[in-house]
Amino acid sequence: MRKVSFSLVVCLVMSGITFAQGTFTDNFNDGDMAGWIAISNEAWELYPTVESGQCHMSFSSEDENALGMFSPVGAVSEVSFEVKGKSGGAGAYYTGILAISAEGNVLEYHVMEGDTLQLIAGNMVSGDFDVFYEAPVNTSDGNWHTMKIDISGTAPTINITIWWDGVQKHTEQVNDVAEDEAYAHIGFFSYGDNVDMWFDDVSMTYTSITTDVEEVPNIMPKDFALFQNYPNPFNPYTKISYSISKSGFVTLTVYDILGRKIQTLMNEFQKQGEYIVTFDANKLSSGFYFYKLKVGSDLMETKKMLLLQ
Repeated sequence: MRKVSFSLVVCLVMSGITFAQGTFTDNFNDGDMAGWIAISNEAWELYPTVESGQCHMSFSSEDENALGMFSPVGAVSEVSFEVKGKSGGAGAYYTGILAISAEGNVLEYHVMEGDTLQLIAGNMVSGDFDVFYEAPVNTSDGNWHTMKIDISGTAPTINITIWWDGVQKHTEQVNDVAEDEAYAHIGFFSYGDNVDMWFDDVSMTYTSITTDVEEVPNIMPKDFALFQNYPNPFNPYTKISYSISKSGFVTLTVYDILGRKIQTLMNEFQKQGEYIVTFDANKLSSGFYFYKLKVGSDLMETKKMLLLQ
């Protein structure tokens, strides 16, 4: 059964943004993974099955492939995420918990080659990673094992704590974290050329960030595009629309005329489609502002807008 609950907390740190605290659980007894976001290698269309109330990742090929399943609640911070997993025989080269934030930055708490527990952080684009923790572990017994990660604190400092089968293993403090890197999509994943893994009993508590975002239905754009805001000039509200031709991690950021970041309007994984975001500038001074859309690591466009208070 899938269960999501929210308790809204009004927070006026930035205009147009609220924060929602909630819980999410899924034991896959519904027989599907509705709402979960699947991310796999670009050349492969992979998706797990649900069998007997458990999520089953099974795939093999000559090349190494990756499949991640990210929770339906979107980008979160202050998150505690727990999942049970076991090897179905082949296991996976890497398997565990994965969090993806802006600019392709990732945090992984995984089992490597079935016998090494690791906590690492780095960037998917550059391939540079730091190992925060490493210890031997045994997953070849065919039993279920529980992994849990807590990510707490706010930018620029966050704290990461990991557990294995209910035992706390390590705590790491990470400094110089950018604001848009403090929110991430989180889920579980497997990677390898011969993967056979089972997952069950996902539970998480979190804080999510929300803005006024509309998804335009039944539109599948063929091109990446950022449109001029409307109205422009505006006071104090305007709508920014954009389209993305393929699913990816999307950031939409507003800057002032000096290039200082004013507000992050979007910072999450989105499916192919057209979107409209409402920008509330009632706490800003009149003048020119820029808004920049970035999808993945290679698509980016910037436009100018004028606020008249």
